[in-house]
Amino acid sequence: FSSYHRTSTQAYSPGNELPENKVEYASPVQPPIKKPFSKKVVVCEWIGDDRMSHFAHAAQKIFACWSFLQNLPYIPKKCYAYVSSDNKSFFMQPWTMFMLSHLDCILVREKPTVFDIYTTFGPFNIKPIMPISHDGRFSYDHFFNFIDVEGSYKRISKITWFENKAHVRSFQQKVLGSAAGNNNDNENNLRNTFSGNQLRIGLIQRPKSRAFTNFDNLTIIVARNYPDAQISVSDMESKKPIEQAQWFSNQDIIIAAHGAAITNAAFISECTVVFQAYPKLFFLGFYFEPLVEIAGGINYYYYNGTDPHQEMSDLGETTPAQRYEQRELLLYLPEDFFASALEAMITKRRECLLKR
Repeated sequence: FSSYHRTSTQAYSPGNELPENKVEYASPVQPPIKKPFSKKVVVCEWIGDDRMSHFAHAAQKIFACWSFLQNLPYIPKKCYAYVSSDNKSFFMQPWTMFMLSHLDCILVREKPTVFDIYTTFGPFNIKPIMPISHDGRFSYDHFFNFIDVEGSYKRISKITWFENKAHVRSFQQKVLGSAAGNNNDNENNLRNTFSGNQLRIGLIQRPKSRAFTNFDNLTIIVARNYPDAQISVSDMESKKPIEQAQWFSNQDIIIAAHGAAITNAAFISECTVVFQAYPKLFFLGFYFEPLVEIAGGINYYYYNGTDPHQEMSDLGETTPAQRYEQRELLLYLPEDFFASALEAMITKRRECLLKR
């Protein structure tokens, strides 16, 4: 993917902004600080391509625009969201349109010509590096956020989906309501983790591609090993967008094959573990993982091969048709591995909660 985020300005000067040292941002557990009224008109433009028709790619731009708006020291008088693409299927994706409706931006199909601030988001670039440990946790090279300063680009901050956890929490509050991300929930989760009661384990079974061939056995293992846990099984595709967000927000451990449903990791709580399974020769251990991380979650993965980095490197350049063929394969998750991995995930979650 090409990578850039450019912000340009028109018809205003930096002197018209509030002093930078008076700008305050909400913590993950506090309500957003009320910002002064503004007469400024803001535009978020999203460079469109074929990927924009898929909500998992459109979400990158929606979430990034949300972070951009949160960083403004005022509430815009008006915000426009403009997609520079002829791909009309973008406008027919229920998940995309639902999330966009919470952005407080008006979706327009013609490029705005009158504005004060115009920010452009291109497809994001996330480059993986080797795992830093063997428990599924990763470190990443993040893509950057740029601002146009007198005709030249200046790097101002790192950004990955959302810019920071506070922006994730504020978006959760916007979509799910004020109950998202409060301390009482975290205290309850801590108590439930140690007692074994109400530990919430969710499993996603895709209806076609990347479906687990032994899914029934996996659910039996969960029920047998954790009889007091709340177990929820879903295919996600049968749920409305708000129901998908709520489902992710109500899980402590999420088991799924890699897929677009993981975009809803934007709604997980602190220390939620997200486990992704990848078929052989299709490994993207860098795509949703940064989203899980910025939302305060923990990443685990299973790769149906030996060394995913080496095998993907040996594979070299592939065509879209070849990648599509690989990613459509069914998945068998070894049951002994799954049982031990699940125990490790619960332990890792407990350790995460203790650090809070």
